[in-house]
Amino acid sequence: MTPGLSSSTDTSVSPDAHGRRALSTLLLRITPYILLLFITTCSLVTEQPGAAPALQFLYGPETSRKLVVFVHGVLGDSLTWTNPSGQSWPELMRDDDAFRDYRIATYRFDSPLLGPASTFQEVSTRMLQQLEDSGVFRKYREIYFITHSAGGVVTKRALVTVNNVDIDKLQLVKSVLYIATPAQGADIADLGAWFSLNPQFRDLQSTDFNSYLQNLEDEWADLMRRRPAAVPIAFCAYEKKPLRFRVIVDRKSAFTYCDRNATAFDENHISIVKPASRDSDVYQWARARIQEASELVRRAPSAVSDQKRLEYELKRNAFLLESGKPITTATLMIQLKRPYTPEELGHYRVLLEITDLHRPGDPKPPSFGSRGRTYLIGGDTA
Repeated sequence: MTPGLSSSTDTSVSPDAHGRRALSTLLLRITPYILLLFITTCSLVTEQPGAAPALQFLYGPETSRKLVVFVHGVLGDSLTWTNPSGQSWPELMRDDDAFRDYRIATYRFDSPLLGPASTFQEVSTRMLQQLEDSGVFRKYREIYFITHSAGGVVTKRALVTVNNVDIDKLQLVKSVLYIATPAQGADIADLGAWFSLNPQFRDLQSTDFNSYLQNLEDEWADLMRRRPAAVPIAFCAYEKKPLRFRVIVDRKSAFTYCDRNATAFDENHISIVKPASRDSDVYQWARARIQEASELVRRAPSAVSDQKRLEYELKRNAFLLESGKPITTATLMIQLKRPYTPEELGHYRVLLEITDLHRPGDPKPPSFGSRGRTYLIGGDTA
């Protein structure tokens, strides 16, 4: 054996080799996501920011009392709904006899791939204010939302805010359709949050590491459990086909509180909201869900009873107190025969037992009026 040579093979690896191997592994793992983001971006025809008003009323009679609003998601715009032949979902609805007495609108917000943008909290706050400023809650008695992807997150946040502020306005929203909405977050958002300045990607990271989505889902579930008149009715759908090589929002990602089992469609994340015609499965599903909600509205009482409103208000305020959230408004004005102080009434949290029965001969308890009706308060104190 030659002097100075070892009979065993040297298997040690230099630190530089370890670093190159780790870098190669990382690139192999993230390259599919980068390609997917690139393909997704190229698949969407984007508009120039500010090219059109955020809320656009497109079709339908101006005197209509029913409104459908489309809300797109991340990297989307009002063209999200346009199929390869150039016809949009709102256009399909315009020529559908089932929606001849509906007003049809779209809502858009900026969502660039790399640049900065508003957070979902900011978008939902702005959307709610623009709906208010446009007179939506004053003009329409039935409001329906069709949302795609993160547009469902924005709409959900807006509805939770309405629930905490004005229950009467929430009652006008009869249904919301969550189509491929990543209620539990999406894996692809992790990569977007890594290299993009758009904070909307961070808002869509997995709920395991995302307190924004966790809190939103908790508040949405509480809204649905406590709603006094079974509206808004929520319907959910998700895609089954991959966008090139990965499903963006699967059943697990789309899981949220809905009134029916979620429906799967053999579409990818983009094509699911681009129905080719009114015979497309997703179009017929959405039409049937809106008609279902509208029929339920017609069969239900025209308004929630005053007693139900008060019961709901007390439950809502109790929940806000337990959650440590501020109570900013009261939806009922209560007038008693004697001037109770705010301290006695607990600053909007009025603990009353309401009864509409009064036995002859009993001392008449205090009463209060609401919307032209008078209710009795059980006992002598409030």
